[in-house]
Amino acid sequence: MKKVIVAKKPKSVVKAKNLANTWKPPLFMTAQLPFNTEDAVKLNIPMIKLMNHEKNWTLVRQNFEELGIYKDLLKAETNFLEIGSGRGYVLESLYKLGQGFYFGVEPIRSEAKQAASSLLPFFSDSRRSLESRIPVKNKKKYLKQAWLELGTKKKNKKLLKTPILNISLEKLDISLESLDFIFSYHVFEHLENPLVMLDLAKRWLKKTGKIIIVCPNVESAMAQQNMDTWRCSLPSHRWLPGFSTLKRALEHSGFTVLKRFTYGGHALPRTRLETMKNKTYKLLNKGDVMCFLAKKL
Repeated sequence: MKKVIVAKKPKSVVKAKNLANTWKPPLFMTAQLPFNTEDAVKLNIPMIKLMNHEKNWTLVRQNFEELGIYKDLLKAETNFLEIGSGRGYVLESLYKLGQGFYFGVEPIRSEAKQAASSLLPFFSDSRRSLESRIPVKNKKKYLKQAWLELGTKKKNKKLLKTPILNISLEKLDISLESLDFIFSYHVFEHLENPLVMLDLAKRWLKKTGKIIIVCPNVESAMAQQNMDTWRCSLPSHRWLPGFSTLKRALEHSGFTVLKRFTYGGHALPRTRLETMKNKTYKLLNKGDVMCFLAKKL
């Protein structure tokens, strides 16, 4: 594992190209760690153990509903890409409830395999076809190389392909203007250069397409009170954007922000006073987590 360097105080440290004119303090680098390695999983194991997929989906659904896009996500004509699909609970929930085509890219193989396993039941019959919906340029190449296959090779049984691409973001070959929604849930802060994701998203989204980003808010009340103890100050977080800097980054990349909000602060279990504080943080956009919905200009 590479040595992780954690910043004790906010610093404006920018090493990636084209970021200097976009990102302003408070945004700083907290670690030198590639996102697409198993090391990232090891660092996040304590958090992963605390995750409850049902509760997390409830929170994600609430985000979709507050943004006013939940019903659109379930439509049959929807093409939805999740960047950093992890273990696939968002995609699994969408397949249970919706009629669209939902797929994800996950560079960490151990996570991608778990996601593929959870999605396998939805592709166990001929009614779900990757070939008919996959919005990539070279379908044969991606169905053969990048899409995870699960199943058995016994007689009369074939390996089934699942809509999880075990590949890095930069190697994706998605058709231009083919996606309705791109979703990034607590991935933005891990990327080596977040602007690359925004640039690719603009190319892949339809003219009416939208991007949804959920990530920590370094301008939150809890972060400003004590950066050292803030729950989002993790070694695996490369970038910690704020409510204002993320808006600037989206606008710089050719998007216009349609809606944004924050939530969170004091974690459970909470006192009555802490619950009231969290509600105040949300009203003032000072919550720990921020949620953005933006469309192409």
